[in-house]
Amino acid sequence: MDWSVLGGVALLALVALLGGAWVDRTNRLRRRAALAEPPERVVPGLEPDRGKPHYVPTHAFDQARAGQPLTPDQRQRLEQAIAKSTSLEGGWARDRFVTDPDTRWAVLWRPLVLVAERIGSFRELLAPIEEARRLDCGLVVVADGFDPASLDTLSVNALSGRLDCLAVRCPGPSARAVAAMAVGASVVETSQLRAGWLGPDSLGRPAVWVSAQAQSWAIIDGAIAASD
Repeated sequence: MDWSVLGGVALLALVALLGGAWVDRTNRLRRRAALAEPPERVVPGLEPDRGKPHYVPTHAFDQARAGQPLTPDQRQRLEQAIAKSTSLEGGWARDRFVTDPDTRWAVLWRPLVLVAERIGSFRELLAPIEEARRLDCGLVVVADGFDPASLDTLSVNALSGRLDCLAVRCPGPSARAVAAMAVGASVVETSQLRAGWLGPDSLGRPAVWVSAQAQSWAIIDGAIAASD
């Protein structure tokens, strides 16, 4: 038996084994790095030729979102209006949407309100977002549930100030019907959102929309919004 030949074969086998292990470890590290990267999402208002958008770092989610909290006068007027309004079932989907830390409210002035069954892909929101952009106002999305990626995208856009928006989780068809009636809109079906078509009564527009953790209010009094 030629021991030198066997030694060479053993050495080659060892090199191959170590090389395979190194390649496997490298591939695992690359996959881990890819998962840590922010997902590719459409950010409303971002020009296509601007390259990869800047995403808000994770630690920023613990801070108040972009915008100013309520002044004492605004807070008092809203408290008085809420006392006269009927509360709606369902509140903000995440505390990242809170605009006023003292009350833990998410407040949008003169927003468009979309009431839908469930939000899947973020692309389903492009039509209402485009309408909100056209009117230069915020967007409240009321739905029974949200795809996590879509909810993340709304959160990032709200925090970064790219889009004044709010996601409201409103469980049950009867609760959504009441919310739609409160803002003078209709419940939009998923098929309509996927088609990118909105009817004339698809979106409501109250003077102010306020959401707490478990309930919301649609304030219709225009004098409230006129003095904000």
